Amino acid sequence: MIGQVKNVFFSSLLTIASCLAAQAQTAKEKWVDSVFLTLGQNEKLGQLFIARVSAHSDPQIVRSVEKSAEAGDVGGIIFTTGSIGKQARITNALQGQAKIPLLVSQDASSGLGTLLDSAVAFPLPVEQAALSDDSLIYSIAREIGRQMKVMGIQMSLSPNATPFGTESTNANMVYGDDAERVAHRSMLHMMGLQDAGVLSCAKYFPLKSIEVLDQKANSHLTLYHDTLVSAPYRHLFKHGLNAVMPDVASLVDYYELKKSDLKKKVTDNTFQQFEAGDLLHQPLGYAGVVMVDVQSLERASDKFQPGDAALFAFQAGADLIITNDDPDPALKKIKKLIRTDRKYSALLDERVKKMLALKYDAGLFKTTPVDLTFLYSQLHTNETHVLRSRALKESITVAKNSDNILPVVSLEDRNFTCLIAGDSNRADIFYRSI
Repeated sequence: MIGQVKNVFFSSLLTIASCLAAQAQTAKEKWVDSVFLTLGQNEKLGQLFIARVSAHSDPQIVRSVEKSAEAGDVGGIIFTTGSIGKQARITNALQGQAKIPLLVSQDASSGLGTLLDSAVAFPLPVEQAALSDDSLIYSIAREIGRQMKVMGIQMSLSPNATPFGTESTNANMVYGDDAERVAHRSMLHMMGLQDAGVLSCAKYFPLKSIEVLDQKANSHLTLYHDTLVSAPYRHLFKHGLNAVMPDVASLVDYYELKKSDLKKKVTDNTFQQFEAGDLLHQPLGYAGVVMVDVQSLERASDKFQPGDAALFAFQAGADLIITNDDPDPALKKIKKLIRTDRKYSALLDERVKKMLALKYDAGLFKTTPVDLTFLYSQLHTNETHVLRSRALKESITVAKNSDNILPVVSLEDRNFTCLIAGDSNRADIFYRSI
């Protein structure tokens, strides 16, 4: 009898534990499903679009974005330049009007101070690569993440995990030219952000187009990536990267108005991937969120009419589409595509749920306005400036020390020349200090 009671008791405990675990596992799914069920087609499409905006923008432009957010026609925003006060107020206004919470992003590779007045700038990634103590990269990223949370920003468009500068990126924005070290440093940056509660979107995955020959010696296009160059990204994929932005300049090679023309120029496998709306995910080997900057496509080709680049990005597999322009032409063309081919309706639903899941991971199941009280002091703590000073000091690198001129022992009978490139105001402060 006692044995039976014990068995019942333990069975009950296991049942309760299983129920609790199930509840914990489905909290995200429940929120995603509950929001998804409230969306019409226009709102679903809106979730895929990310609007780029500056806090210095004309008030009419900001108001236009507010209206889009209120109608559910935009899923997120990327802030570019501005000031901390303006951006915080715009963030509160947008989130206050948004039908579905907006995913707010910004490139904070080296802190918000590179884009926002009165914010803190840390050393650039190439300078961080010179740090003897790599753990500082994690500390810097965690502090950047803390400041982003203060500003109501949920995702950083960083790191740039390419192991050297390319046409798509400034060499100052990468962590060096050694793939293994770049992977390690990028990982530290990502972990620092995530531990502060901020998502990480790596850019720009080196996706390229290449011609291959079939058995009949016919030339066809396919997408590929150099495994050495892409190694840091694949390392991030394995360790929980939230999103990735590929270099899509080569993607324009696959743009054709007629599918029959595309079929002639690509491999069978590539065409099948395009037909399945999976052209981007398959070469990357990444099931997470893929973001495509429409502006990058439009810069790479003059073939696109209004809305075409965003439509093409959607067909190719973009989960989120970044745009500077009015999304209406793109929305109309995507709607027409869905009416013509119903498989895209299922793909739309799948991508909307991925966006909502990303928002859940960002904590947007509960939104809190940016606290404008003492905003400057919240960003400029003593600990922040101690960390920044240490990083600046330890990132100083002597490229060449001919004749052991450093350190300077005597100033007598010596003339010095100071060459400065960049911010003229900061340059003047530096010049006067020496």
